[in-house]
Amino acid sequence: MNYLFRLLITAAAIFAISYYAPSFIFVSSFTAALIAAVLLGVVNLFLRPILLLIMTPFRIITLGMSTLLINVLMLYLVSFLMAPSFKIIGWWQAVIVALLISIVNSRSK
Repeated sequence: MNYLFRLLITAAAIFAISYYAPSFIFVSSFTAALIAAVLLGVVNLFLRPILLLIMTPFRIITLGMSTLLINVLMLYLVSFLMAPSFKIIGWWQAVIVALLISIVNSRSK
C-alpha cells in the first residue's frame, strides 16, 4: 500500500512539474506520468544500487552530491525508454526535475 501511494505521489509530481514548467519536461498525459513513475521505480530498484556502489569513491569526494547525478541519469534513462510521451528537455532542466522529485519523495515518506 505504501509503495502504491508513493508511486501515485511520484506520478503526480512528474505531471505537476510538466504542467507548471513545460519548458523543463514534457509528459503527454497522466497515464504517461504514471508509467514513467513505474519505470523510474523499476530502474531505481535494479540499476541505482549498482551505480551507487560503483560511484562510492566519487560520492565520498563530492560529499554525496553525485547522488543527484545518478538521479538525473535515471531520469534520462526513463526519458529514453518513453521517448515520445515523456521527454526531458535539457541537462539543467533534468537536474531541477530530479531535485524536485527527490524533495517530493522525501516528504511523502
